Order: sequence, then C-alpha cells, then structure tokens
Amino acid sequence: MNKPVDKLLRNDWDEFTDKLGKLQTCNHTLDGSKAILEQLGYRNTEVGEICRWFELNGGYCDCEVILNVVMREHLRGLEQGKG
Repeated sequence: MNKPVDKLLRNDWDEFTDKLGKLQTCNHTLDGSKAILEQLGYRNTEVGEICRWFELNGGYCDCEVILNVVMREHLRGLEQGKG
C-alpha cells in the first residue's frame, strides 16, 4: 500500500467516510472525494495516488467509493476484529 493511502486509512478514514457519506449527489466522478481529501490537507500528488487506489478497489466515482471501497475496508476491519 502506498504512503498516502496508509495515512488516510490510519489517520483520516473516519472523517473522510463521514464527509463522503454526507454528499448529496454523485456526479459520476471522484470530485467529492478529491475535495474532501484536499480539505483534510492532502497534496495534489497524494490525492492522485489515493484516487488511483480507490479505482483499483472499484471506486470510480464518489458513490462507488462508498459502496465498494468503504464497505470493503469496513468488512476487512470486522474480519480483523476492529469493528
């Protein structure tokens, strides 16, 4: 896993997913995810790396990040006894 993704999962995942879940619509892009990552202080290069990771895990737009990536990480946490 790359460093920005590791940082996101360790430090900012709960805040990121909370804000992402509050988006009113999905415009079939990662614009909402990118904006949230920028609000959390991630640089453009880090945002790009994280978005590539989202896509590799089935998150090609904001709603797919919720449905595929967030749920996958939640289930992974349950399997590891973290949730």
